[in-house]
Amino acid sequence: MLNRRNFIKTTALAANMGMLNPNYVFAARTGKTTGYFGVHPFVDEHPEAVFIMFTNVDVKTNSKANKKEGERFANEVIIPKDKSGIPVSHLIPIKPNITGGGGNTYETMGIITDPHFVEGVIEGMKKLGISKKQFHIREVNCSNWKKHVYYPIAKRTGADLHNMNGRVSGINNERLSSWSRSNDVISDDELQWIDVPHGVIFRKIPYLWPINAHDTFLLNIAKFKAHSMGLTLCCKNFQGAVANGYQHFCQKMGSVMTLPPEHRNPNVERDYEAYMKRHVATLPRWDRPINSSKNWVDRYDTVCQEIWTHRTLDNLSATNFGLHVVEGIYGRDGNFSPGPNPEGNENSPKGKAWDYMTNILIFGMDPFRVDIVGKWLGGHEPGNFGFFHIAQERGMLNVLNPMNIPVYHWHNNQAVPKPLTSFKRTPLKTYYLHKDYTGGNEPLWHLVNEPFDYSTVDEEKPSYPSKPGARVLAQINQTVSYPMLAIEYMVPQRGNVMLEILNDKGETPVVLVNSICDRGYHMASWNTDQYDSGKYAYRFRFNDYTETREILLKKS
Repeated sequence: MLNRRNFIKTTALAANMGMLNPNYVFAARTGKTTGYFGVHPFVDEHPEAVFIMFTNVDVKTNSKANKKEGERFANEVIIPKDKSGIPVSHLIPIKPNITGGGGNTYETMGIITDPHFVEGVIEGMKKLGISKKQFHIREVNCSNWKKHVYYPIAKRTGADLHNMNGRVSGINNERLSSWSRSNDVISDDELQWIDVPHGVIFRKIPYLWPINAHDTFLLNIAKFKAHSMGLTLCCKNFQGAVANGYQHFCQKMGSVMTLPPEHRNPNVERDYEAYMKRHVATLPRWDRPINSSKNWVDRYDTVCQEIWTHRTLDNLSATNFGLHVVEGIYGRDGNFSPGPNPEGNENSPKGKAWDYMTNILIFGMDPFRVDIVGKWLGGHEPGNFGFFHIAQERGMLNVLNPMNIPVYHWHNNQAVPKPLTSFKRTPLKTYYLHKDYTGGNEPLWHLVNEPFDYSTVDEEKPSYPSKPGARVLAQINQTVSYPMLAIEYMVPQRGNVMLEILNDKGETPVVLVNSICDRGYHMASWNTDQYDSGKYAYRFRFNDYTETREILLKKS
């Protein structure tokens, strides 16, 4: 570490603040909102990264603590910005995982995104100046909302939540699966149609308005839980944003053929066969024999996985997201209610799913990268999931190895890069493409954690700064509720770092960083709440390199 006394010998700074190279003019407002908001610029400018925030909840039923964590997340990650941000007049569609059950009993809580966490996110975002009428909670897979645990959440927050389970006009109700059939038809003004010109399955998708409408900021808030696709997470969660008749991605080709011809790829059967033939020979577990059993255990075979993957990728390619989040205050194994518990039920479809206090939030700008890290944290090896390979094949993902994804611990408004291996893993067992559990080769409930050789995959390696430096992050406008000034600093190799704030006398009111840092991009925050308007500076030093820049702090 650097010796502070030796560090600040430069007394000329105190004599002439005006000689500093001016960098950023910064406005801090009192009792006002800025009129604009957005994802924290460090997160926004690093879409290659995934961020992990620890929560502190004792038991999953502690609704006050869950809500508090949602508010804290919103207050630190979705923040006031200047005019280059998003106007607070935008609508805020939120897609939590709300499938199955009301989630209002102890046994079913882990099936859905915790509703109190979502409530906290909404209340936190209201501090930005967003009206309660602008929030819209959307999910197609529930019809009896007034008995659902999300219904009182919507009532308390003022968010719009209502039944949008009616099928799209032109869909043959008789050809839908029994759980998709509806006597109601959803109106056109409840839908937002989006073209998918290069979709493998879809060529047109109806979303639940206002998802994918203009002037919206979309939050995709998934649950940390196991499922037939491995773990649900962000990519799968979003399929519930699609209208009834289009949304059951994990079915066989017959479900695709229920779509109107103009809404599906005219060559879908031919293209699917070509993909399937190639992938059976190349993808992990894709060579699993297809079981003709009608048991729910065998329903999601390789055919379903292939179709689900392309539908999901079509869906993601057509959507403009604001932020992807995995709520993992508690995480669930198994699949909805069945699971591997208590111990000894790993081969039983009649066991129970359990929840574990995992106390993490995983978030980022790229749903694939968030899910790769989430899979790893859930005890799985991401390279063994065909979904990621096909996403890479289709040009939507450029990395498979979770160790090649920059991971940050988000703590007290700071982003600290850490090895993924330093985070605790919680095994969440799934029945994803199990290898003939009846023959004893693999339990029904298992981890997809067999070794994978990532050297066989052509992927992007993480980039590192070539030289040291620091900068105040743009776009942040401070308010009473967000008095944080973020400074990014670049470290080309492991070494000593000090980052200080100096006043106009050259004094050091606060040392933000004084430690040995690994190479990469880092972020520290200065809480300006207790400081008056005036001239300040940050001073960054890495080994023998020193950089000083002026900050003009204005409070009005």
